[in-house]
Amino acid sequence: MSSHPNFTDHLQNSDEEANLGFQKYERGYLSTPRNTRFEYDKSSADDEEEEEDRSLLSPKHEKSFGTLKRGITTLARKAKTITLASSGNFIIKQKIPYQILDDAIFKNGEEFETLRYTACTTDPDRFVEKNYSLRVSNLKRNIEIFVVVTMYNEDENAFNRTLFALAQNIQYLCEKNKYGWDENSWQKVAICIVGDGRSKIHENVLKVLSVLGVYQDGIAQSAINKKETVSHIFEYTAQKIMDESRQIWSSKHKIPPLQLIFCLKEKNAKKINSHRWFFKAMCPLVNPKVCVLIGKLQYVHYLKFLLLRCWHKTREKRAVLFVESIFY
Repeated sequence: MSSHPNFTDHLQNSDEEANLGFQKYERGYLSTPRNTRFEYDKSSADDEEEEEDRSLLSPKHEKSFGTLKRGITTLARKAKTITLASSGNFIIKQKIPYQILDDAIFKNGEEFETLRYTACTTDPDRFVEKNYSLRVSNLKRNIEIFVVVTMYNEDENAFNRTLFALAQNIQYLCEKNKYGWDENSWQKVAICIVGDGRSKIHENVLKVLSVLGVYQDGIAQSAINKKETVSHIFEYTAQKIMDESRQIWSSKHKIPPLQLIFCLKEKNAKKINSHRWFFKAMCPLVNPKVCVLIGKLQYVHYLKFLLLRCWHKTREKRAVLFVESIFY
């Protein structure tokens, strides 16, 4: 790992920014008014539309939940007409709040400046057939390792432990400088988080994802052209992470960018269905060499160098590794 004391040892009251934790970065928690709606027509073949306005309003602290406050920073928005492609797919790119890029190394580029949202109205088996796409595949990234984290209603502590450990693993790959890994190796790893039910996922996990930039409240669409949305897919390359104590770690602590895909299923359909979204919808587009499945969030932080070991063991076979199998 890195020789600097910060990232692997967890800051202990030595960094003012980290001590502020979630509360400082709650300004990055983005929400749109509940009555905001996106209108759309089908007259053009443009596949994606981008929301331009990101002028920030003052945060409102509506209620407290321990150290997690419901701080809401809204963007001034109006109803907007979204032009769908002939396929009828609803895909938008939403500007992120400026605070998300505080201390970021990469401040320019679509994957860092915008959140990509897709309202998917088909099941995972027909995702590719219906011409849905993913940002990492559009960027033609050569993904060596594709990680899926399946969730139900776990709280933010278990989630932060898992994502923080994965960030440490990716940092290690970027520092390796052998076996084809180097400082740009973050581009070879993608992480897919599958939430099993929009009403089941813990609200504090959504807050954490908002701080990272991979979720925005209020833009999800319940139906497109009278077809019910089956899953909500948010994509963003994050440059900050939160640990179990809700301390923020950014590029200045040498964490690498994380290519995140957050697939939030509209309804609870169990873990096997979550794996179908990963294998049937995502993997054909991402085309990874190694897949790592994580379902026991409380165990992952013990696994140092997990991703590199998985890659070494299975890279010649295009194999799948279940993290749970290490413990049972």
